[in-house]
Amino acid sequence: MTSPAQYYLGIDGGGTRCRARLCSAEGQVLGEGEAGPGNIRLGLSSVWGNITEAATAAAMTAGLNKDIFPSTRLGAGLAGVVSDADIDRVITAAPAFKSVHVSSDAYIACLGAFNGGDGGILIIGTGSAGLALKGGEVHHIGGWGFEAGDGGSAAALGHEAVKEALAAKDGFRDSSPLVGNILQALGGEPERIIDWINKATPSDYGALAPMVVEACDGGDALGQELVAQTVAEIDIHLRKLLSFGIAKITLCGGMAGVMAPRLSEALQAVLVPPLDQPVGGAVLLARRASEV
Repeated sequence: MTSPAQYYLGIDGGGTRCRARLCSAEGQVLGEGEAGPGNIRLGLSSVWGNITEAATAAAMTAGLNKDIFPSTRLGAGLAGVVSDADIDRVITAAPAFKSVHVSSDAYIACLGAFNGGDGGILIIGTGSAGLALKGGEVHHIGGWGFEAGDGGSAAALGHEAVKEALAAKDGFRDSSPLVGNILQALGGEPERIIDWINKATPSDYGALAPMVVEACDGGDALGQELVAQTVAEIDIHLRKLLSFGIAKITLCGGMAGVMAPRLSEALQAVLVPPLDQPVGGAVLLARRASEV
């Protein structure tokens, strides 16, 4: 009897969704799929459920199903992974794959962007994190989570917008059209606003970011102030990554497209498009780990 075909599955687990890419042993992309968030801080049961859903969708796109998982090597880069202990917890909770290899979402993004070579990435999506690969050494910045910072991210921008809108509601600063839009998004009435705040996740705050950017581009004073703060945070992160001796950086995540043109010309000059998406880096992670 011949052994079952071997597959490689990459998972890009961000704060908003999981992306899956299924490849053959020869490297051909067979299918892709998506599901809910992949941030481990949301709970491993939930995250593995979303990973499995995205992986199953990718398999079905290829005309396959989850029966291939035991012969599939999985590489996953997940938001919220910051330590070896995190990696161990994730792997311990994993369903039955041929092998499971886990890293941060920043690491797989850098692997994909530079095909494993030297370079840096800054993720500015729901959260934010940066990573530089230089001569085989890995340098991390950020990625500590929404409560501890996530500067330059959509969630941080939305959170600041809520704080300033409530300050304007209380008369501590001037109001603006953005203030009214934010308060309306939170429910308008005090009890509804409090209920929203009590239940809000980073994704909920991040969903307010497009409203802030639109207000900024429309000349709203608060929107311009908040976006300027976000650009300043991104500037700081990019300069820190360059200090590790790399020459090029890929800016990725949902905020990249709207924030990159607002950076200084000097920083825009070091930005390069990725060679592949983070999910491609996750596939590379699985391949490299299986070769060790």
